[in-house]
Amino acid sequence: MRRRGSFLVEAIVSMLIFTVGLLALALSLTFGARIIIDAGQNTIKEQKLANLPEEYLMDRNMRIDVTSSHSGTPISPINQKIEHNGEQIDVVTNIGDSSLLIGNSSLLITKFRYKLPIKRTSTFYVIERKP
Repeated sequence: MRRRGSFLVEAIVSMLIFTVGLLALALSLTFGARIIIDAGQNTIKEQKLANLPEEYLMDRNMRIDVTSSHSGTPISPINQKIEHNGEQIDVVTNIGDSSLLIGNSSLLITKFRYKLPIKRTSTFYVIERKP
C-alpha cells in the first residue's frame, strides 16, 4: 500500500535530478565556448610571434642597406614585444654569444630565442653574425 504524498516526493526528486543535469549541461557548454575563445586568442598570439622574427630580419636588412655607407648603430631584437589585447608580452631572450668554427676561421654569433612565456611549442631562433 502506497502512502499519500509519495508521488509528490518522487516528482520533486526527479525535478531535482533534471535540474542538476541541465546545470551540468549549461556549465559544459560555457566551458567549451571559453576553450574555443581562448584557442582563437592563442592562435593570434602565435601568429604574431611567428611574424616577429621575420619583421626583425626585414627591418635589420633594410637598415643595413640604408646605413651600409656609414657605420649604423647595431640593431637588437631584445626590445621587440607582442601587443595583444592591450597587454605587452616580452617574447625575445638573448641566449648568448658563441663562436662557430668553419674551416680554419672562427665566426662569432649571437643567438636569440622567440618564445611565448606560457607555451612550450612555437619557439623560433635567430642566429646573427657579430661584426
